[in-house]
Amino acid sequence: MRETTDVPEKSAVPNSMTDAANRCYHLLFEQSPVASLLASREGLILEFNQRAAELLALDVNHQPQPDLFSFFSPEDRSLLHSQLQMTFSEHLQRSASLRLLLAAGMESSVRLISAPVASQPDICQVTLLDLGEQPRNLKLLSQLAYYDQLTGLPNRLLFSDRLRWAIRDARRQKERLAVMLIDLDDFKHVNDTLGHEAGDRLLQIITGRMTSSLRESDTLSRRGGDEFTALIQHVNDRQDAASAANRLLEAIGKPSELQGREIISTASIGICLYPDDGDTADSLIQNADIAMYQSKAGGRNRLSFFNESMRIEATQHSVMEIRLRQALQAEELEVHYQPLIDVSSLRIIGLEALMRWRSGPDGLMTAGQFLPLAETLGLLGLFSDWAMLQACRQMKDWLDRGVLSSSSPVRLAVNLYRGQLNQDNLAARIQEILAESGLPPAALAIEATEDMLQQNDPKQLVNLQHIRKLGIALHLDDFSQGFGSLQKMNIIPFEYLKISQNHTAVFLENRRGEALLDALLNLAHTLGLKVVAEGVENRDEYVWLKEHACDGIQGYYFSRPLPAVEMEMLLQLPRPL
Repeated sequence: MRETTDVPEKSAVPNSMTDAANRCYHLLFEQSPVASLLASREGLILEFNQRAAELLALDVNHQPQPDLFSFFSPEDRSLLHSQLQMTFSEHLQRSASLRLLLAAGMESSVRLISAPVASQPDICQVTLLDLGEQPRNLKLLSQLAYYDQLTGLPNRLLFSDRLRWAIRDARRQKERLAVMLIDLDDFKHVNDTLGHEAGDRLLQIITGRMTSSLRESDTLSRRGGDEFTALIQHVNDRQDAASAANRLLEAIGKPSELQGREIISTASIGICLYPDDGDTADSLIQNADIAMYQSKAGGRNRLSFFNESMRIEATQHSVMEIRLRQALQAEELEVHYQPLIDVSSLRIIGLEALMRWRSGPDGLMTAGQFLPLAETLGLLGLFSDWAMLQACRQMKDWLDRGVLSSSSPVRLAVNLYRGQLNQDNLAARIQEILAESGLPPAALAIEATEDMLQQNDPKQLVNLQHIRKLGIALHLDDFSQGFGSLQKMNIIPFEYLKISQNHTAVFLENRRGEALLDALLNLAHTLGLKVVAEGVENRDEYVWLKEHACDGIQGYYFSRPLPAVEMEMLLQLPRPL
């Protein structure tokens, strides 16, 4: 997801509901025609809708929170307790027939359905269906069982059933059909920055647009979260399937206004064909999923068709995923350090901390080889915090032992990774790491890549300003996308601008590139910025950069990233490099 220029905000977002009920607010209080409530692990009723209030004779102002178990026959409470615990532990929907206690000692049979609430591990949603209203409730049960409650789309159960019937028809008619798995890119960014209610609204908007782009004979389904599947029947070939997928991408990519911001969404789509890529519902969905991850790896906002080579890669990916989950506990992660060299004196003035994974059969892997997977697995925050703490402890150790003097200009540079700039507590977390390691703020620099700042997100700007107020230096890393980013320099007090490794080589390929690099150096110096060229590989590049007043350089011409032991030896050399 990326944000374009802000538009005037029309109205404030309702903020009266509790955080626990926020995501389910519309379902429970506006959309649900049946008795619905939210319950804690202990069985306390946290929120309930009007139908639940009528069925259970609940008072809106009831204090304290009512005990759900007290409304059921004592003989059924053990069953209810077991069902709730299974819902919490297995994160799956469960149901049971129970006896509800009514006034004057009467009982009524109800069907109780408990379901997990996304992002709320200690809360479950409870739906009560009065079995005395059997005809009406059969329709409601069908709706709950086969349709997604947020979007109204068929759920994965109904989609699989329709796909199996479609395969039978296609086999009989000797036709092809296409199965697509659609995953919205960076949808977590919307939830993190605008809140889950805005994320739910965006899902509804995108669902409407995707549905309109398909034929009546096609089926669009929500599998969960930001993931959808599509069944496209009566396709002749890949071109027909690609046309349908491109219509979906176009529909998803239309701007949406949320909370006064214009949001542009993208998606990654994986496609497989029957009978070419599978002849069962399960195999087609699985292969479409494999192809979708290929789209993600290929840059997102694109479509990919399944082929057999992807299956081998997916198997290797699964093995790598298992090992990566164990990497931190197995002490396989390392921090290496690459020196930043002052051009004029050839002395070390900085150390960039770079994460590495010593991954058994794959050897030493760079951050770019495993951090995208760590992000997918939800491990990126844990890994990045660990690396920052390790690097700060190492830097403090070098200062304490005199490997670096307290008056040394050498500063530790640590990279922020994708998503961290949107965290509410980023500056506080960095401050905690400094306190734990004992490293003074002046000895640390934080590096943010240029592409992180392309979304004009106010939260990102505030986070960087808070970090700078702590006394920590800021570097703009991987500069490559043009002079437009330089306008942010009057908002964010960056000290260094670092030209990406690829662009250092491109700039120095010919005279036109050299002229552009010279102009960039002059402009940066005019703005009070120092410039570091990354990826310096040979003496000719170094000489040119020195002659044109580049301030710092990094690259294999001087040193590769080194483990701490080797870097300590380099730091103790009695002369410039």
